[in-house]
Amino acid sequence: MADEVQRVIGAFEDVVAIEHDEDAGLFQVVTWCDTYLAIPTEGQHLCPDVEYHLEGNDRCKHQWAVDIVRGRVDAPAPWLVVDDLDQRSEDGDRFPDFDEFEAGEVSADV
Repeated sequence: MADEVQRVIGAFEDVVAIEHDEDAGLFQVVTWCDTYLAIPTEGQHLCPDVEYHLEGNDRCKHQWAVDIVRGRVDAPAPWLVVDDLDQRSEDGDRFPDFDEFEAGEVSADV
């Protein structure tokens, strides 16, 4: 149970943006360190946590984030879900670029 709680917390802390391709049923979950694809209708998702640590119906932080934006978890989604990650956010800013973040040009509380 503690690991599951940590993964839910990780979804809120580590996920930066979510791109949803409704036609393909794909979600691209962007974290501060990488991007992962999830196809929830087919139960497909592969990240290191899923590949090496989880068993059965356990879900990683990326899967939790997708469940939250799909309304399958009773929690407000803090992410702007877009059709294209190159879209600008509602306030006119673009999504943070990881290279800029790594170089210290963007703060983690963007």
